Amino acid sequence: MRRATAMSLLFFIFSMGLFYESIYLLDRSLRPPFMAMATGLARQMATQAINDALTKRIAEDAQYAKLVIYEKDQAGRVTSAHFNFAEVARIESLTTLRVQHVLAGLEERTIYVPALQAVGSAILATLGPSIPIRIVPLGSAQSEVEPVVQSAGINQTVHILYLHIMAQVSVVVPFVTQPIKVDTKIPIAYVVFIGSVPTTTIAGSPYPIVPPK
Repeated sequence: MRRATAMSLLFFIFSMGLFYESIYLLDRSLRPPFMAMATGLARQMATQAINDALTKRIAEDAQYAKLVIYEKDQAGRVTSAHFNFAEVARIESLTTLRVQHVLAGLEERTIYVPALQAVGSAILATLGPSIPIRIVPLGSAQSEVEPVVQSAGINQTVHILYLHIMAQVSVVVPFVTQPIKVDTKIPIAYVVFIGSVPTTTIAGSPYPIVPPK
């Protein structure tokens, strides 16, 4: 009787050890792909929320007539154009506050993703427990204005003004917290400046041939 009890106890201990070892190995094999999937999903959600906030805030607050200042000659022709950075700074400040508000709203949302979805199998993705994922903002969002100049043909340049938003959020799953950076930008204004077309140009050269007077 004692021998049978001892064997049963030994079998129980062995089974529990094997069970916990299997759970440990499963956790080690599933955690990296699941965290990669979770961080990708969180970055996508945060980026989409920021882009929506940028588009909405700029559409509501931008006074486009004030974004670009044109200089004209006596004949009324535009000789130069430059951005009104006072108006740009106002838009940047309002938009950054809007982004921080949107990121704070993400903290109230929890999404549930099946753990086996990280395996990549359509069949296994519907099985197993669902893991909660939360997005928590870390610090304040930062923004900066980036001017970009592009060539658009002979004596034509495009001046684009981007609003660049940088934020850091944390992906929170049970027992693991992973910080990620969210980086996105959106154009808020652009100017196409067209100069005088030269009489002759050399193929592949930006320099015009000026005919003799």
